Formats: sequence, structure tokens, C-alpha cells
Amino acid sequence: MLLPIALTALVSLLLGLPIALFTRRSSDGWPSFLADGLVFGFVAFALSPTLFAWIGVTGLVLFAAAWLAVAVLAIVRRPAWPVRPENPNRRSWALLVFAAVIAVIAVLFRLHNVNFLPWVGDMGAYVNWANEFARTGVLSATWPPLLSSFLAVPAAVFGTSETTASLGVAGLVLIVALCRILGLLGANRWIVLLSAGLAALSVHAIWYSTFPSSEALDAPMFLAWLITVVGALRARNVIPWLAMNAAAMLALGLTRGTGPFLLVPLVLLAVVVLVVPAWRWQAKRVWQLLASGLAGSVLAFWYGITRIQQYYVDMQFRSLVPAGIADFFEYKLRAFTPNFLTATVLVLSVVIVALVAWRIKAVEEDVPAKTGKLPSILGWILSGLLFFGITGAAIVNAGGWQILERIGLEFTILGLAAIVFASLRRFDTRQTAFVLLVGAIAAMFTGLQTYRLSDHSAHAFFLYWDRYFVSEVLPCLFVLTGISLNALFILAKSRGWLRPAILSIPAVVAVVAVVLAGFAFTERHDLKLEATDSYLDGAQQFQAKLDASIPNKKVPVLWTSTSTSVLPGFFFPNTWMAFARPMQVSYGYNVKRIDNRNNIDRDEVVGYTVLEQELACSSTGSILVFELQNTGKNLGSRIVDPNLTITRLASDRGRLSLLSEPPTNGGWQYLSLTVDVWKVTATSSGTLPTCSPAAANAHPS
Repeated sequence: MLLPIALTALVSLLLGLPIALFTRRSSDGWPSFLADGLVFGFVAFALSPTLFAWIGVTGLVLFAAAWLAVAVLAIVRRPAWPVRPENPNRRSWALLVFAAVIAVIAVLFRLHNVNFLPWVGDMGAYVNWANEFARTGVLSATWPPLLSSFLAVPAAVFGTSETTASLGVAGLVLIVALCRILGLLGANRWIVLLSAGLAALSVHAIWYSTFPSSEALDAPMFLAWLITVVGALRARNVIPWLAMNAAAMLALGLTRGTGPFLLVPLVLLAVVVLVVPAWRWQAKRVWQLLASGLAGSVLAFWYGITRIQQYYVDMQFRSLVPAGIADFFEYKLRAFTPNFLTATVLVLSVVIVALVAWRIKAVEEDVPAKTGKLPSILGWILSGLLFFGITGAAIVNAGGWQILERIGLEFTILGLAAIVFASLRRFDTRQTAFVLLVGAIAAMFTGLQTYRLSDHSAHAFFLYWDRYFVSEVLPCLFVLTGISLNALFILAKSRGWLRPAILSIPAVVAVVAVVLAGFAFTERHDLKLEATDSYLDGAQQFQAKLDASIPNKKVPVLWTSTSTSVLPGFFFPNTWMAFARPMQVSYGYNVKRIDNRNNIDRDEVVGYTVLEQELACSSTGSILVFELQNTGKNLGSRIVDPNLTITRLASDRGRLSLLSEPPTNGGWQYLSLTVDVWKVTATSSGTLPTCSPAAANAHPS
């Protein structure tokens, strides 16, 4: 379990070091250099198999060429190597020790291998598509490809039992990226560590660092994008940061369909920097960021409308915006029609924004200390919208409010406080612009996802609906919390509220430790759940038993049950989708779908007509029937046909770990399953019906 995480982190770091050298500022030390290497390398690592899935070997060639070009440019620039840290002293040693403790805690909580092999939701889809990609070299995912492509790497290297084993790296990258953002903003190093500790102990951050859902990758990719925003606003050489900004936006768009939504607050910021005189000095950088972000979004958008349009348009766009707006974009503008006109409009939009950015006059970076009145007014409007929106959601007990409660209201309160500090003009123009941008993103996605979840309240999966807040809202809250804590620290220090004794190393260590311990205490129940078991533990072993009962991949397989009733204790309407579909997709067995039934239809009780028809079309002269033991008679007792010979070959048993929302009886539940494997042959081929084309070409599970 630790090996896949360690190797993925190492490969990401090696991929990212040339990029980090390319983007490095002269003031960056070794920690910043290594942090950029890990975060940017992680983006590159995830993009490489996705490009192969998208355009084949050409994608890998383009990736390799781009990486080599960056490496060459970084060497040609000949930047000074990262400055050496000051001579170790008590303060730096204490920081290093505390950072090591937080890193160990973060790793230990993220060592779970949640191999979500049963196809009973989005997670099972991603895992099975990854296994199929590793097995065949072809990605058949009908959703954004980044997660399945990323998971295919450990599946190919370590086997399908370890498909999700390296996912914990995403959680570590999220924490490192958070530290890097706060460091770029000049936060106190102890505040940075405190923020990292809060993220390391957040149950949502932990759960979605191991759970194979798109949010697991989207959250660190989003923070990688935010790093490029801060870096571009502060760097003298902006080109490297813009290139990584486009790459991070591309990764976001290929992870979920909501990536392009980030352009909305960025466009608003681009307008504000032109209107506000005190902010006009940074207009060129903001418009350059808009151009690079738009370029990455356009590439991801093209993949979405050409490869996965049903997901991209119907499942994402239409679920997030009112029907009238969706109809306008789809039917009036025809924005989702992949043709030459659409491609031309997309390319021209990038060119036009880039030309505007090029035409804006560069201003010497003499940063005004104050932000001006209009940004302050915008900050008050934004904080007011968030406050009253969240209060309204709390009054009606909306799904979004319930999720914010579970995430931790302390993050929401401190996040709002950061926007208030920006409204009070406590920050310089750069930091105010960044805070308002992050706050606008948090407000936008909180509103969109609360609207999306208006009809949802509970689910059989633990924290299932919370995932929609994990991609953007939770990372925004982490960043704003760190900014708010740092602002409070500076305020207290400037007012003389912190005496020298309180600022001593032992006192600071004690305060940070107490705060983290208190936060862990509030999360203790869910942390214990996460630490004691893994969701669907036992499913991989059970699937291995089922697969081992199949003598070869040519023999047709039918999955049935002794009853059409839902299996008691199982959260899904059927078991054939959970276990028969992985047989076909992950492992390539010849699994048949009876009567083209829907994915959420209940298990079927097979009759002799179906058996004879499948036998007539079988090239091996036999078929296997996997029959779940539920209520009712089994196959051998139920069907007595002189034309058929029915023999029980095996009886496979398994046990799955389940965790509901809220947890049933306060903890893990365990479901036992038994599946009988029957071999069915015909006593004489002359007794079978003629194989019909419809049956011979039955859709696989």
C-alpha cells in the first residue's frame, strides 16, 4: 500500500522538478522548489496517460516533447539554484519536526486502499474503466478521463488489486499545495503548518484522498491552478506560470465538467482590474491568466463535446444551471456542437483575450498599499451574499448547509472572516484580489452545488453527496482559513496582544498542538471510522473467487439470483451490476446481459428458455450461471428439464464492509454474500432452438 504511494510521489517529483526550475523565483528556497516539483509533477503525471487515451502514442510524444522543452528552457535560463536555508536554529528545527509529524499523520490516514471494484456508482465505473484501460490499452470511459487514466497506471504496474492504492498521493499533494499557496502569500510559517495540520485531519480531505471519485483528483488540481494564479501575479517572468496555469486548467476540465466554470470569477476579476484605478497595475497579469485559463478550458471543452457529450452537457452543465440558460447555450448558440464553426469560435476567443492581454500596457510593479474603495465594496457584497446565502440554507436545512456542517463550520466562519479582512483593506492589492477571487469561487460553487443537491438528502454511501463540495469549496475554505488565521495573528501581534513569552518556540508548539488536538477531538468519531476499516473491503477477494470459477474467457456467463428481491442489507437494487459487470469490463470474461436490462433493474431469476437460447449460441457447448442465494429455490431445484444437465461447480462466499450516511448503528456494517456457480449443458444439440442474431450479439454486462 505504501509502495504505490511512494513511487507515484517520486515519479511526480521527478517529472515536476524541471517545471519547478522553470517557474522558480530567485527568492524561492528548497522547500518551495520541492513543493512546486511535487504539485506540478502530479499534474503532469495525471495528464500523460490521459493524453495517450485521447490521441494515442501521439499524445505521449507531445507530452514528452513538451516536458523536454521545459527542461531545456529551464537549463538555458540558468537560474540560481534555490537559496540555501539559514543555518539551522531552534525555530527551524522545531518547524521541521512539526512538519514531519503532520506529514506522518497525513500519510497514515491516507493508506487505505478503497478498491471500489463493484460497479454500484461512479466510483465503480472509474475503477473498472481503469482496469479495462490497463488490460486493453483502450479507455472506454464515458465520463472525463483523468481519474480512470490515472488509476490505470497502478492497475497496470501492480495489478487490479492495487488500482486505487496510489490515490493517497492526491491527499498529500493537496496539503503541499495548500502550504505553497499560503507561503506565496507570505503567511507565517507556523500558520502554514497549522493550516496543513487542519487539512491533514479533515475527514473529508482524508476520505476523498482514498475514495476513487473525481473529487479526489479535482481538489489538488484546483489548488495547483490557484498556485499558478498567485505565482503569475507575483513573478517577474510570467510565461512559465501561464503555461502551468493552462495545464492545470486542462487537467481540471478532464477531471470533471465544472472546470470551465472557474473562468466566470476570473472574468469578473479581469473587469474589476480595468475599472479600479488602484488595481489597474495588475490588469495585464490578470488578462494573461484569463487567456491561459481559457486555452486550457477550450481543450478540455473540446474533449467534452466530442468524446463525452452526454456527460458533459446533460449530467454536468444542465444539472448546474437553470434549464433556460442551458437551452440558450445548447440550442440557440449551439455551443456544444463539435463542428468547424464551434472550433473556430473557441480558438478566436482565446486569440482575442490574448490580444487584449498583449495590448494592455505593462506597469512597473510598485504595489499600492491600499486596495481602494470599490474592491472593499465588492468584498462586503461578496461576504454578505455568502453570509445570507448560508444562513438561508441553514434555515431551510438545505443539502448544502448539511454538508458545510459536516465539513466543519469553523472553516466556513474563518473563510468568511478572510473576505471581511479583505473588505476592511487589511491586505495589499495582490492578496485582496486573490482573496476576492477565491471567495467568489467558493460562493459560486456553494450556490451551484446547493442548487444541484436540492432534491438529495441522504445516500447509502458515507459522505456521498458531500463530494460535490470537495472539489472546489473545501479547498477554497482551507486557503481562506489559512489567510484568516494569518491575518488574525498579524493583528494580534500589531496590537501587542501577544507577549514575547507566547511567541516562544515551546509556547507556539503547544498552541498549534492544542488546536490540532482539539480539531481532531471534534472529528474523532469519523476519524475512527476511517481508520478502522475500508469501504467495500472484501469485494476484491470475492471477485477473485468468482472469476476463478470460470474455466476460460470464451464460455458465456449469466448472472442471476434465486429472487428478484433486493438483497437484504445491500444498498444497490441488484448484484449483477456489482459483480458481473466487473467480470466483463475489468477482466474480459464473456458475460451476457439478459434482455438488455437497465443497470439499476433488479436481479433476474433465469428460466429454461433463456438457458436454452444461450446454449444454442454458445461456442463452447456450455454456459455458466452465477446465482446469488437470496429467497427462493436455487437453479438445480427450480429447473427440471430433460434437455439440460445442470451441475453445481462451486459455492463462493464473501463479506463486504459498508458504511452508510449517517453510519448505521454508529459504525461499519458487514454484508455476507453467497453465489452458486452452475454449469449448464445440453443433453443433445438437436434439442436446442436455433441461435437468433439478437441472442448471439447480446449486450455484455
